[in-house]
Amino acid sequence: MRRGRVRSFPWRRTARRRTAITVDQLHRSSPMTTSSSASSASSADRRVRLTSSVRAGLSLGALGLVSWLAGAGAVEAYVRIQLDGKTLFHDDPDIVMQLDPDSFVGLEEAAVRSAVELAMDQWNGVTHSAINFSLGQDVQNAEASTNNHVIYLDPSNQSGWFPGGSMTVAITPITYNTSNGKIIDIDVIFNGQRWNFAAGLEPGRFDLQDVLTHELGHVIGLDHSPVHGASMWPYVSQGQWIHRSLTQDDQSGAVAVARQGGFATLRGRLERPNGSPISGGAVGAIRAADGRLAGVVLTDSSGNWLMRDVPPGDYHLYCTPLEGVTSAAEMTSNSAVDTNFGAAFHGGISSPHQLQLSQGENLNVGTITSASDAAVRDLFSHPLVLERGGATQSIYIPGQNFHNGVGTMIEFSPYISLGPATSDDTLFSAPVTVSPDCPPGSYDIYIELGNGELECIPGAIEVVEPAPELSSLSVSEANVLGGEWIEVYGSNFSEDAMVLIGGHLSQDVRWQNANTLRVLTPRADAGLADVVVQHPDGQEDRLEEALQLISIPVYEDLFPRAGNLAGGTRLRLVGSGFTSNMIVQIGGRSASYRLLSSRVLEITTPAGLALGKVSVRIENQQGHVAEQAELYEYVDTPDPDIESFTPRTGKRSGGTEVNLFGEHLSSGVKVRFGVDPISVQGGRYAGGVERISTAELRSLTPGGSAGEYAVVIEMPNGQGAISDTLFSYQPAAGGGGCGGVVHGDAPGEPVDWLPIALVVLWGWQIQRRPRARATTAAAKR
Repeated sequence: MRRGRVRSFPWRRTARRRTAITVDQLHRSSPMTTSSSASSASSADRRVRLTSSVRAGLSLGALGLVSWLAGAGAVEAYVRIQLDGKTLFHDDPDIVMQLDPDSFVGLEEAAVRSAVELAMDQWNGVTHSAINFSLGQDVQNAEASTNNHVIYLDPSNQSGWFPGGSMTVAITPITYNTSNGKIIDIDVIFNGQRWNFAAGLEPGRFDLQDVLTHELGHVIGLDHSPVHGASMWPYVSQGQWIHRSLTQDDQSGAVAVARQGGFATLRGRLERPNGSPISGGAVGAIRAADGRLAGVVLTDSSGNWLMRDVPPGDYHLYCTPLEGVTSAAEMTSNSAVDTNFGAAFHGGISSPHQLQLSQGENLNVGTITSASDAAVRDLFSHPLVLERGGATQSIYIPGQNFHNGVGTMIEFSPYISLGPATSDDTLFSAPVTVSPDCPPGSYDIYIELGNGELECIPGAIEVVEPAPELSSLSVSEANVLGGEWIEVYGSNFSEDAMVLIGGHLSQDVRWQNANTLRVLTPRADAGLADVVVQHPDGQEDRLEEALQLISIPVYEDLFPRAGNLAGGTRLRLVGSGFTSNMIVQIGGRSASYRLLSSRVLEITTPAGLALGKVSVRIENQQGHVAEQAELYEYVDTPDPDIESFTPRTGKRSGGTEVNLFGEHLSSGVKVRFGVDPISVQGGRYAGGVERISTAELRSLTPGGSAGEYAVVIEMPNGQGAISDTLFSYQPAAGGGGCGGVVHGDAPGEPVDWLPIALVVLWGWQIQRRPRARATTAAAKR
């Protein structure tokens, strides 16, 4: 082994700028192959590659094309997906996704929903981007190739996207119009047949939030990125969190897809030494002040490039081919990618040109000239994640043709120090130390060989804030209804920390200091709940079963409010927090009850001790009590009863004459129709109530909504009765809508829903009838 050299170029150390963009970096660990075979590494380190090549294409005149996005691809990298010269796009940046929560068997629905919302929030929070994800109505038994954008887990390959042995973690099938690139339909499908998922960081399982943040990048039209720390990097590992948040590169992609507001741009042209343009070459920009990577883009067929949403400041630029681990094969886009050129800095690596970019400026930097084609290739697959001010760790960069290890490892940041390097023809390594004041973000590593060749590894180091650490809570129990303030104690808490309790995301977290968070508890399920603090960069810590969520009984309403002293009166008590094994007392005496729901009890009164008003008391197993004084009254008159009524149906408009039969029906009785049969709430009073006898009433129904409801009678002294038989309001006459005519989304779009022509699917050829709508690309992980 040779002793390599290390260099750094702290040309200028200016005031450090912190932005929300760079704090949101997540690290992805080792890659995982998603094409056809798993890595030979142990299961703990198994890696899956997120392939991005277009697997199949079909042509139907103006439209039609089926392909698989193993990540997505193209000409801007933050890379946008381009197929046959068309850049895929949404005509509306407001993208509504639908979730099939029941498909995620074995995962808590609340935790799944929170993971989805947090992944969406990453893209929604990008400054200068109009992208706005939201969750629509849930679906059941989701299927791909429909017109709604669905997120679901496929446990048995019903979708057909995960044939036997498939190593794909998740896939994003896209239907688009091949004449203009407009996205028509898109889904995200998780491979539950092959892999296990978790709504949190668990060894041996893929993190739902991590994977979905990546896939949502495909949903908006982004391809895989050559930046190792980016969410759109094409590799993912079990138990990984790095993709949960976006790098500057990812955010610039979101701006390119749907830009709004003012922002600065860099543009230019990439050429070989002979002046010929380079297509699909990568151009990177790093901040001169601190060495952070601002982004990487790809050139178009003419060698031109454009980088959007670049923060103002001074920059150095470089070019590098897409070779090694992240090559053109990882991209879905089918644009030309040239690799027969060498990496180079604009102005040379020893003294690169420094470009100054002002707020809102559109700066054309002119021509960047590459080096001649080089034999060196790095095979670096995942970034080294380091906490600022943390322990020194070594970075290992495998590769080919490292000139027998004669060369220098270079890092431009004044906040990052590289120790003595060790190298040979296939490996460079060096210890890395990050200063406590290093801005979080992505940082490159460069290897300059003795023969003059240069290798660039974009985003090789990911610097993050210290991870949160939880120690305790201010309380040990809380109400399942939420709405209570508690304090969470620990260390390293970010000002933008999020808190989940029992998988439910708190809507109000107030940072007190680095050791304390004040949290408004969300509504959650009863039982022992985990408490999780998650930072914007995706790091989290968890206190398992730290908070006992209990159903504290709460009173809201009671019907009837009076009953016979002998007892046996059926009451409906409405409230919340009701459970089995509670103690119910009427006037200090135990009463039997039936739990109809967590909000409704059916109570049978005990015999009273005396006439008059008494209290109603409920106590749960934890000793929490809901008590209302003088709520119920014992009387000496018999309880009324409804035995039957006729007719049992009526018009929604009302006016149906109904005769009710029962007993002990007194004068002044009121009748309610349209009453909820469980809670006995709602409904409207009938008109024209006539007491025929103590056993019969006649009334005219009020108007009501279609459906079946209970009928209630109310006596002047507070006694009452609920019908066991339901009254039905009939829906208005009418027919269904017309089916069979499907309109395209835009003028000229075909409307036939038949499957498309020739599809090459996992090596099988299936001849199908032409379909007038383009079924398209699918993004795979």
